[in-house]
Amino acid sequence: MAPKRTPMSSVDRAWLRMDTSENPMMISAVLIFESPIPIKRLKRTLEERFLKFRRFHQRVVTRGDRVFWEDDPLFDLDNHLHRIALPGNGGLNELQALASD
Repeated sequence: MAPKRTPMSSVDRAWLRMDTSENPMMISAVLIFESPIPIKRLKRTLEERFLKFRRFHQRVVTRGDRVFWEDDPLFDLDNHLHRIALPGNGGLNELQALASD
């Protein structure tokens, strides 16, 4: 059975067309907590709050000149969620350098 597809909106297509190697249309996040939380708890929270929306586990598919959102049957949050330790003192400068990379 083929994954379900929905046509991409004109706004989403505009963002997709703006995506280049010099200007990637990526969304990144840096989460700072007052105290450490287990990565499993963070993952569970993201699954409960984000993955209830289909868009967060879909991919872009192009067929000819048409563009679609398609359910990704192989979506795995572990491919998108990374825990990284800061180098050096682990201060604001190191965080900003890592986030801008």
